[in-house]
Amino acid sequence: MLRRAARKAGLRAVLAFAGSLPFREGAFARVLVVDAFHHFEDQEGALRDLFRVVEAGGRVVIEEPDAGRAAVRAVGRLEKVLGMTSRMRPPGEIAEMAAREGFRTRVEEGGHFSVWVVGEKE
Repeated sequence: MLRRAARKAGLRAVLAFAGSLPFREGAFARVLVVDAFHHFEDQEGALRDLFRVVEAGGRVVIEEPDAGRAAVRAVGRLEKVLGMTSRMRPPGEIAEMAAREGFRTRVEEGGHFSVWVVGEKE
């Protein structure tokens, strides 16, 4: 995926842990995390660092499978059986975690099996 991104004009592909992003404080107006948060080993640390790199008035949007749905919970159990360390959380729990890091949060429906957790930095 990084190689594909690196081929796009104007993009700089960076490999980093979500909890220690190699960007300055307030570097971005918007950050989008798509179908990946449940794979982050240190979810709290990731939220803390996302808060750090987004500017005041900026927004972080986390699109995740909705762990409140039975089908998504089944996928989560399958990932455990396969040895993955995924930790799928209900959207309200992700929103609460983000709020503890300083975001003003809300949850929006994202589709049949996904939700959007939106965090705004004041």
